Amino acid sequence: MKLNNKGFAISGILYAVMILFLTIVVALLAMISNRKLALDKYKKNVKTELNEAAETYGARVQISPDTTYVRINEEEVMEYDFKGKVSGCINDGAANSESNSLCQENESDITNLLNYKIYDEIGNEVIGFNTNTVTSSDNYKVDLVYYTYNEKDSKGNYVLDETRTKLKVVTKYLSPNVDNIFYVRYSVVDNNNTVSKEATRTLVIRKYTNYVNVVTNYFKIDKENINGYDFKQNANSYTYASNTLTKDNTILQYKLYNGEDEPIADFYKENGSWYYHANSVSVKVTGDEKFRVRYFTGTVENPTSEINFGYFTVE
Repeated sequence: MKLNNKGFAISGILYAVMILFLTIVVALLAMISNRKLALDKYKKNVKTELNEAAETYGARVQISPDTTYVRINEEEVMEYDFKGKVSGCINDGAANSESNSLCQENESDITNLLNYKIYDEIGNEVIGFNTNTVTSSDNYKVDLVYYTYNEKDSKGNYVLDETRTKLKVVTKYLSPNVDNIFYVRYSVVDNNNTVSKEATRTLVIRKYTNYVNVVTNYFKIDKENINGYDFKQNANSYTYASNTLTKDNTILQYKLYNGEDEPIADFYKENGSWYYHANSVSVKVTGDEKFRVRYFTGTVENPTSEINFGYFTVE
């Protein structure tokens, strides 16, 4: 069989063109891929530099030393001026990294441009703080402070309430006799509501057991009754559970002290006179001596918080 030289030549040219075309396509794809990698790396570097920068363009924020960590009482939390405790400046020009806490001539106070959110210790965004007045069966009233937040599921999505029309709200009361930790996150925004700087400080709300009340602050005890006197029963102690305030003296622990604040081990009678042991020393009870009873939670060996105390005399 005789080959067709003309057809063979044309086929060779077509194959060469196809190979050249494929080479160009592969080269273009490789170049585009490299450009994307270079762009991603550049974006990452820029983001890292911005995050590590001490200041950002357009704002110089000063968090004064006494507001990076603040301790307030539970009664103050709803009236506390979070914005008023933070200082800072807006600069219309380039960022000013000076540590001067006073605004420069070309700067203005950013207090009114500060937004803030409060989070509890596990990251729930606090909707607000409020109080709930609870009354016991004998008409003793206390105001208990609580905070609320919107519940989320394990994936971080908000959960709807039973009506399926609004978000589910969780109510949590402040834990008694401990430091309740929250975080205040400030963000500096410009007039277009664009965040340009963030700062966080720790908020500690100290809640004392305000639903425990020891009403007898000064009283007298007959010498003959001193060893049988029921200090728990003669104090008024309340516990709060299930939105109910109930008298419950079982949470009270107590210890007795003399006028020099030395712990008393016991009272005893000997040869017609009364004595007590304090620091292993026997002391005679006199009619004008004042003693103290200290009420607290926990155990005698490891008290967790003092509730109240009262003075008494033995006559």
